[in-house]
Amino acid sequence: MELHEVLQMITQKAIKGMALTDLTIGTVTSASPLEITTRNTMQALQSSVLYLTDSVVEKYLQYPGDTSPVVCYVNGQPQPVYGAKVTLNPALSVGDKVLLLRVQNGQKFIVLSKIY
Repeated sequence: MELHEVLQMITQKAIKGMALTDLTIGTVTSASPLEITTRNTMQALQSSVLYLTDSVVEKYLQYPGDTSPVVCYVNGQPQPVYGAKVTLNPALSVGDKVLLLRVQNGQKFIVLSKIY
C-alpha cells in the first residue's frame, strides 16, 4: 500500500469519526422538559442540546368569535379547536417520531420535523 493511500484512509476515518452532520430519527420520550431518544443504547437528548425548527413548535390561530371555526388537518386528522383558537401545528408529544440533524460532532441536534 502506497503512502498516499494510507494517508487517504486515515483522513477518511478521521472525518467519519468527527460525525460532522448526519440525519437520524428520534422518538420523543418526554414533552416537558423535552427529551428525545435516538438509540436504546444512548442517553436521551435533553432540551439544552436541541434546536427546534418552526415546523415542530406549537402554533395556534386566533379567529374572531363571530366567524365559523377554521379546521386544520395534520396527517389527515382534524386538529382541536379551543374556543376561538384553532391548532395550526401541534406541540411535540411523547411517542412522536422526529427527524434530527446532528451537528457539532454530535453535541447539538436540530429537530427538523415530525415523521408520520
